[in-house]
Amino acid sequence: MFTPRKILVVITPTMGYQQRILSGVYEYARPLGWHFRKVPVLASPEIFDMLQEWEPDGLLMLSPDHRAVLELEPSVPWVQVGGEDSPGIRCHVGYENEQLGEIAAEHLLTKGIQSAVAIGNSERKLAGRRVSGCKRVLVENGVDPVLEFDEIKFKETNLIPHLPWISPYPPLIELFARMPKPLGVFGWQDSLCEWVLEQCYQNRIKVPDDLMVVGVNNEESICEMTFPTLSSVHIPFREAGRQAAHNLNLMIHGGSAPRRLRLSSSGLVARESSRRIPEEDSWVFSLLRLLKNHETCRWDMEEISSALGCSRRMLERRTRRALNRSVLDLRQEARLDYAKELLTQDLYSIEGVAKECGYDSVRSLQKLCREKLGCTPMQYRQKSRLEFEEEGKSLFRLQDAGSRSGFFRTASERQLQSESGQRNRR
Repeated sequence: MFTPRKILVVITPTMGYQQRILSGVYEYARPLGWHFRKVPVLASPEIFDMLQEWEPDGLLMLSPDHRAVLELEPSVPWVQVGGEDSPGIRCHVGYENEQLGEIAAEHLLTKGIQSAVAIGNSERKLAGRRVSGCKRVLVENGVDPVLEFDEIKFKETNLIPHLPWISPYPPLIELFARMPKPLGVFGWQDSLCEWVLEQCYQNRIKVPDDLMVVGVNNEESICEMTFPTLSSVHIPFREAGRQAAHNLNLMIHGGSAPRRLRLSSSGLVARESSRRIPEEDSWVFSLLRLLKNHETCRWDMEEISSALGCSRRMLERRTRRALNRSVLDLRQEARLDYAKELLTQDLYSIEGVAKECGYDSVRSLQKLCREKLGCTPMQYRQKSRLEFEEEGKSLFRLQDAGSRSGFFRTASERQLQSESGQRNRR
């Protein structure tokens, strides 16, 4: 009789990117038939109870705060994903943090910045490495000055800690004001850049005309909801999940896994916060706004230039000068983005998606998807459905594990469970 391996997963529920790590874990573990239980890192006493009572075969630590697990000194194999490395960790799957900063710097250099501010966190070593990589590339390429700023300064003076977006921080704005323009700003993670963009909005700083912002993580729940949308360096979270599960599987079967594994980023996702266009190119601004309207996906080039009130030739020349891209390329990107959105839904067949996005035939859409996404439209739809199902199962498992661990119980129920656990341990 087949007995599935029991795997305990410790997470931080508020960190959305961990769902992408879990997708990689599930992708690797699905053929192995692993049985998962998840527990929030905040419920550290329940982690001990899980280790004692459920007796898992292995443990995956997705939360960057691994102290709760280190203090328990688990006897089972375990792998840390992300966060800081430390001597007590048996296997750590992390990222090339200096490279993340280097990618951000290289992107900002293409925008002609005259100065830069790199914002890190003195309490996080990985933040320092990201800032160091960014600063080194900028200085080597003649950007001066490049100043560092510590996120902790803001946190120490924040008068409304649960609502940081409405808390003004004049020292940062004053720093931005005296720096030569255009100014590039690098933040070690997206949530920090979300706050920076809000500060800029409240103080009427023009982004991206005078100041451009680039973050790290490419967490879409943040990047797509900032104003303007946030450019961010992609981190291979899904691959990290696969590698962590693979290493844990090796350790469970008595094999040896690398003590440390570092994954490289595949690049940066450019959005509005760093798409700087000269002010005289108002037509290019108008073009980008126009292409965001899904109705224009079916327009031909003549209809687009006519709607903007200029000739096709002039629009093409100005777009190439401002963005180093053609109008046709931008329209193709807009069509593909709309197609990806429709493919995640069930409103249209593949043929209907192609027609709605302005393609002459399904073959045209298939060709573009293979070139840009590495799969067919049907494969992309199936993959999106699978990810959606996994996220739903992930939430159910979290609630299920939380109810068993006491995380979602009342205070009195948790106290009774704690007292019972203490008696058992005696």
